[in-house]
Amino acid sequence: MYSGILYIGIAHSIYSILLMAIKRERKISDKIMILFLIIILSVFVVELITDTLTVNKVGLWPLGIFKYLTFPPILFLYLKYTVVKFNKFDINDSFHFIPSIIVLILVIFFYDSGKINSISTFASFFLELNELRIFLGSIFICSLWIYFFYTLKILLKSKEKVVNEYSYNSSEINLQWLLFVAVSFFILFNVLVAASLIDLRYLDVNKIEIIRNLVLVVVVYVLNVWGLKQRQLDIYEQKTLLTFSSKKTNQQEDLKYSNTGLSLDKAEEYKEKLINFVESTEAWMDNELSISKISEQINIPKHIISQVLNECIKKNFYTFINEYRIEHAIKLIKSPDYRAISFVAIAYESGFNSKSSFNNYFKKYTGMTPTEYKDTLE
Repeated sequence: MYSGILYIGIAHSIYSILLMAIKRERKISDKIMILFLIIILSVFVVELITDTLTVNKVGLWPLGIFKYLTFPPILFLYLKYTVVKFNKFDINDSFHFIPSIIVLILVIFFYDSGKINSISTFASFFLELNELRIFLGSIFICSLWIYFFYTLKILLKSKEKVVNEYSYNSSEINLQWLLFVAVSFFILFNVLVAASLIDLRYLDVNKIEIIRNLVLVVVVYVLNVWGLKQRQLDIYEQKTLLTFSSKKTNQQEDLKYSNTGLSLDKAEEYKEKLINFVESTEAWMDNELSISKISEQINIPKHIISQVLNECIKKNFYTFINEYRIEHAIKLIKSPDYRAISFVAIAYESGFNSKSSFNNYFKKYTGMTPTEYKDTLE
């Protein structure tokens, strides 16, 4: 059974790597994902090789910690390069792998060529280095907690900012799958390392490895299905938004920020230009409308549009666009020509990309479901 899990993991990892490698217009985040999958593949391969050997696997902990220490920073970097557009990899991000390098250096330092001449003697030698194992395990736990915290922070911020960038919701932009991966790794390796710090010699290593590799197989599947279609986002602002400058009126003084050259008059001009464009072109009919698309068409920077919406119109982009869609849907529901048309058809006709999002926002906007609202018209 155990070898079967490993073979499935190897096959699925190779398949995922190939799919990601032949993907059109590979982004930096895609290349990071390929590295992630290659390391997971190496875990399965090493496990399969050592499974055929008569060796105490507990003593092979340096190999495991070295590889697993790369997981938290790689997951963090994948998220970083997914939510922000970068033209090239920042060389400073290489420093995230310093803990793995420290492990390698310490293993080399303690390595005794006089006592180690095979993988079996390697395992026996490092099995006795309990203090080193506890020390490096502690480094891994710290790394896991730190990166999980920052990964979770970016994910939550990204979730908040999606509504300021997109008029719809889908698995391609909400990053929920990545939250699953992050939480799975965090729970799995906290449990495994905590167990190892107690004393792995008294635990059933085989059962622990089965659980760990089953989780890794599931993670590879998730990375394959959702990672392959993940869009490049641009929702995590690295700089402070431009803000309205004013000294003349109370309305201006009420604005949140006051350190840019964007006047209130200019903000009102952008506001009118935005509203006129959306209403005249019925831009909201595009079920994948984003601020980026509008920005390109009306030649106003994204961050300016976002701020005009939040501070002048008092709505985020998601609410702003979906209110137009709901108003159009209400007109269709009231129209005799659409009495026999399904709500699904009305939803797509109004610019929504799914029935569920239509139903949810319709109730939020009107306080009733589409069916309840239609019943009030009869």
